[in-house]
Amino acid sequence: MVHIQHTDEVISIENINYADFLIKPRSSWIEKSTTNLYCNLNGLPDIVKVFQKVGELQELRKTCFRHLLGIPKELTFSAGVLHNLLLRQIDVPGVTGVNELHFLVGGKMAKFSQMEFFFVTGLQFGVMSDIFLQPYAATKDGIHVRYFENDENIRLTDVWARFLAGGFDQPKDGLKMALVLIANNVLFGQDLRRKVTLWLFKMHVVLEELHPTNDEKTQPYLVGVDTDLSDGPQFVPLNVELDDGEQQLDDDVDEDGNDSGNDGDRFEDIVKKEIKKEISALEGRLNAQLTSVEASLAKLVNQRR
Repeated sequence: MVHIQHTDEVISIENINYADFLIKPRSSWIEKSTTNLYCNLNGLPDIVKVFQKVGELQELRKTCFRHLLGIPKELTFSAGVLHNLLLRQIDVPGVTGVNELHFLVGGKMAKFSQMEFFFVTGLQFGVMSDIFLQPYAATKDGIHVRYFENDENIRLTDVWARFLAGGFDQPKDGLKMALVLIANNVLFGQDLRRKVTLWLFKMHVVLEELHPTNDEKTQPYLVGVDTDLSDGPQFVPLNVELDDGEQQLDDDVDEDGNDSGNDGDRFEDIVKKEIKKEISALEGRLNAQLTSVEASLAKLVNQRR
């Protein structure tokens, strides 16, 4: 791979082996992973029913997993494929830009910026917690201790049974259990006989740290979803980009967990508008090419006559 580097004095051309810039070594890759292990969406209705019963569905809809609630059951998606992509992250000095993720794909570098992340997910973003990198230690008054006696061999089926039973001791205990189930069983489609990934008992802490502060919400982010990018990326406040009323990306839900003009609807409108714009541009290019082909054919026919 050739990289052209501009300096004040010279322009140097050097060969770059992007594999040298892997953040995680190849030994951590899941080379023979099963790509047909899809998300298990069957458990979502049961999760929703429990939250409706305890009146906390709106809390679930405020998490980064809220989009799963609207996914059609017939959809197949493998989070494992995405996980394998993340393991291939690279950081090339002078190439990798701010607010961008670069990955090694087929020996080439693929870029995923804040703009693409927001466009694809519609989610907030921030610095990720390192809880899952630290040695696991159960929180003294956490759900792992209070409901499962700090059993490190607890299985998903046990968490499911306790969650479905309801009758939680403290507010948001159901949410904390649901996050464990959604991550292990729903998102990664893992068998219920599997042991729980222990750090997921602290998932709620990770999400609380990731949620932006009021100050962070006012900062300019690279979005450009509804912006003319012909002159390059546009830096605009995220809330202004999405809503003239400057509402933040938080779901407005009633006590039953129903949306009222939530960010998911606004995001869908933005995506639809962008798709229509792309389709219109594509039609224009196709029409121009068709006109050119017709003219060439007419010219060829006239020449042969």
